[in-house]
Amino acid sequence: MMQEFCRSPSHEKKTLAPTRHNLITVNAKEDLTTKDAFSQIIAYQKFDGSWQASDIASVLKISADQLVNNQAEADSVFVTSVVVVLLREHFNDRALEWDLMVTKAINFLKMNSAQDLDKLLQAGEHHLGTLRAQHPSIEQCRR
Repeated sequence: MMQEFCRSPSHEKKTLAPTRHNLITVNAKEDLTTKDAFSQIIAYQKFDGSWQASDIASVLKISADQLVNNQAEADSVFVTSVVVVLLREHFNDRALEWDLMVTKAINFLKMNSAQDLDKLLQAGEHHLGTLRAQHPSIEQCRR
């Protein structure tokens, strides 16, 4: 009897009743261009806590090369440090939403960088300041 219940013809399409999980899945698949910058940044975090240059560059509307700027650190390490600074500075009012994500990002930075964490975050902060001066549109990322 169990086999009959689990078996379904492959040509049948099943419709799931809306559940919390289904709604989250559908919302995660929305076109990111329609979301605000904060939501895009949050959505782009990788499982290991990092962010990739191409993803964040698209949010900031700059090129990945401009974001990375020939840093000695691996791209994902440097970009993650920039995003941590960006979240803290631009979205401080939403800290409850990103706090655990930043904790995960900090752990990623500690495990993947030979550089002191404070120095890495200072470099990210300095570079973000430079990017703001060159690309005033970055200020529009604020909510």
